[in-house]
Amino acid sequence: MRTTDTAMDAVIAGNGSTVSLFEFDLASGTQRYSTWSYDLTYGGHTYVGAAKVATVDEVRDVNAPQVVGRRFVLSGLDESTISLVLSERVHLRPWRMYTAVLTAGYQVTGTPVLEDAGVLDTMRIRFSSDRKMLIEVNAETLLSMPAKALGARYTDAEQRRRASGDTGYSRVVVGQREGVWPNRYWRPS
Repeated sequence: MRTTDTAMDAVIAGNGSTVSLFEFDLASGTQRYSTWSYDLTYGGHTYVGAAKVATVDEVRDVNAPQVVGRRFVLSGLDESTISLVLSERVHLRPWRMYTAVLTAGYQVTGTPVLEDAGVLDTMRIRFSSDRKMLIEVNAETLLSMPAKALGARYTDAEQRRRASGDTGYSRVVVGQREGVWPNRYWRPS
C-alpha cells in the first residue's frame, strides 16, 4: 500500500491536484516530464508539462507477479528531442514514475510517492493518422516483475517428490563441475 504524508493529505482534501512525474535516465541525461499542462519545478529539476502532447498507458496494481509493460507516447516535440531519440540507445535504461500533489498555487507539496519504476525497452518514431510525428517508448516495470528463480539444482529426489513414478532423473548425474565451453580438452577436428 502506498502512503502519503499529512501535508499531502491536507492538500488533497482541499483544492489540491495530483500529477504524475516521469524520469527517464538516458545516457545523455535525465529527461523529466509531467502529466500537467505546464512545466513544474521540484527538487531543483524542471518537469516538462506534457499533458497536451503525451499519453501514458493506464497503470494498474497487480497482485500476482507478472511482467507488465508500459507505453509512453509523446507528440509535438522540438527538434532537439527528436534528434535525441534518433541517437540514443534506450534499452535497459531506468525510468521512474511518481505521484505528486500540487497546492492551489500549483506547487509540489511533500515528497512525491514512487508509483512505478523499471527499465526502458524500445523507442521508435511513428506517424499518427493525421501525419504527426510520435515518439513511442515501451518499458517494463520492475515493481511487478516475476520473482527470480532460486539458485538450486533440480535432482531426482525432487522429481520423485512431485511425480512418484517418474524415474527420468535417475539417470542424470548432477555434479559440481563447472561447464566451460570450449574447455581445455576440446580440440577442433
